[in-house]
Amino acid sequence: MMAMVDNRCNMACPICYSDSNQSSEDVPIDKIRVYLERLLKLGETPVPIQISGGEPSIRDDLPEIVELAKQIGYRNIEPITNWD
Repeated sequence: MMAMVDNRCNMACPICYSDSNQSSEDVPIDKIRVYLERLLKLGETPVPIQISGGEPSIRDDLPEIVELAKQIGYRNIEPITNWD
């Protein structure tokens, strides 16, 4: 399962699978909580989750999002990032 946490990106790829840009706002963490709780109800436990967006690593609160996912019950949390 995948949770989109932002629409911003720090790259300008000519073809972007998530259609991200620099001007969009991040998804508020309270909405991320709701998404994560709903997704968890759809699958068997433990459910793996991919945190993506544009580029989730440009969020200052990414560690809090990962911790939130752990608290809710996710055990395999994978940020999808363009880091080398």
